[in-house]
Amino acid sequence: MTSRIVSRLSALNQILVIVVLSSIPGLILPVNASASTDSSAETIVKAENKPRLVFEIKNFPTITIPTIDLDPDEEVKTNLEAKPEPVENPNIAILENYLKSKNSPLADYADYILKHQNWKLVIAISNGESGLCKRQLANNCWGITRSRGLERYESFAQGITDADYVINKYVSRGADTPEEMLMRYVGWNNKNWVRAANQILAQIDQLPLVN
Repeated sequence: MTSRIVSRLSALNQILVIVVLSSIPGLILPVNASASTDSSAETIVKAENKPRLVFEIKNFPTITIPTIDLDPDEEVKTNLEAKPEPVENPNIAILENYLKSKNSPLADYADYILKHQNWKLVIAISNGESGLCKRQLANNCWGITRSRGLERYESFAQGITDADYVINKYVSRGADTPEEMLMRYVGWNNKNWVRAANQILAQIDQLPLVN
């Protein structure tokens, strides 16, 4: 009989053990859930405090812009806005050919001569002084002298500019013809000088120059 009682107790113990064991997960799970919740909250806080990563794109793709055809009105407007090409002064060729016909070295400077205010007298006086620069010294075709003697120029262009400057002093005082300039420019009554200068002025006036 004793053995039966022990056997029954053992069976009851087994049942108790099973009941106790089956209740353990219910006791543990809420704790784990709470721990999980706390862990998630901690993760969120850490995520908010963690610096954000910023990505910079350095190499942008090349974008090709397609050509857009202008309508006729736009093309006309574009052509009107374009700067016209400079037109060459027709007097350059005329004066150059004239000086070449005289075998004058000044022919190569026709364009430059025409840029000066007193260009006709510059050519005319060069004829009275040096036969249109065919008999000159140091590129001085106009007999210009200063305190140091005969003026010397590095080129005909430099001489042309200085001759125009000197002649303009006479013109500004009312002496704008070879006759009026003679005594002060030459210093003595040289009629051949006046004749040579006037000859060139008369020929230039006959050229088909465009005003």
